[in-house]
Amino acid sequence: MKLKLNLLLNVLENPTSSNKYSKSYLNLKNVMDLEKRGEYKFNDTSVIDKFDKIEKSYLDFINKIPLNVVERYFNDNHENPNKHAYLEYNDNELSDIKIMEIYNKLELFFQDCFSLACLIADLYNFEVKFNEGENKNKSSENNYI
Repeated sequence: MKLKLNLLLNVLENPTSSNKYSKSYLNLKNVMDLEKRGEYKFNDTSVIDKFDKIEKSYLDFINKIPLNVVERYFNDNHENPNKHAYLEYNDNELSDIKIMEIYNKLELFFQDCFSLACLIADLYNFEVKFNEGENKNKSSENNYI
């Protein structure tokens, strides 16, 4: 249970690392993989459906280019937000889009990950407290049997 909590916290803390988008996805994927090995705690399919949507988006982020490739391209070019992007990947092309638009799409993806992490934390009865002024979270498990 602690492992799942730590994986979720890595998403809920809104990391500032350069690979926060792909890392958030991988943390959620690890939580889902742990769930598949045991019995699902999730009674409804909304969590699984939301994760499937995130997974599909990760694998086919923009024009069939995976998110981790787009994320790396964004990190290499983020200093020029008005620059038009151009990237080729496995016969697929990313063009006619500004770096800022890529950032917006990455942030929307992260919001989906964050929302799912909140839902899972709620299902586990994890309480996450965000302290103002400090950039650290405190968490605890509540009534988990």
